[in-house]
Amino acid sequence: ILLMAVTTIVAVGIAIYTWRRRRVTGGAVFALTMLVVAFWAFTNGGELASLTLTSKIWWSKFSYFSTATIAPVWFIFALTYGRHAAWLTRGRMAALWVGPLLVLALVFTNEWHMWFWSSFTPTSDVPGSIYIYGHGWAFWITVVYSYPMLIAATVLLVRAALFSGQLYRQQVAALLAAAAIPWISNIIYTA
Repeated sequence: ILLMAVTTIVAVGIAIYTWRRRRVTGGAVFALTMLVVAFWAFTNGGELASLTLTSKIWWSKFSYFSTATIAPVWFIFALTYGRHAAWLTRGRMAALWVGPLLVLALVFTNEWHMWFWSSFTPTSDVPGSIYIYGHGWAFWITVVYSYPMLIAATVLLVRAALFSGQLYRQQVAALLAAAAIPWISNIIYTA
């Protein structure tokens, strides 16, 4: 919970810092990315702190505002930072948000169909213990939608680093190193 609180505070601080420099290529989108990360950490902290399954599910649902949007936001950042923003036409931008909207609809109606989470198994009888969420077929839509977009964003950032000066290479290396932490934790969670 403490780690989630610190992550929230740091991400909000970076978002504010970056927003003040939003005119720099990718600055505004990176600020938005950091707000998404902050909300993700905040809601995950809320879920961890919750004592009942009902409240854990409530927090988990709200975390999907960030979980479902992080891939398109990161992809948009990578396109912008890599100077490929022209690719982001209105139609393509709208298409990027179909997946997150579908995921949110499925998450918030899960009690009616159990397509997203099919079961909730406590790891112990202690109040507030962690639950293992059984994933239904709709959860895998998120994975199939998000992972290729995250990979494409990573490729765009690596490409930007390869064709940029030393300063930009260091920036991209720092971005990719920072992005590796949630990548690895998400892969472990999904597995």
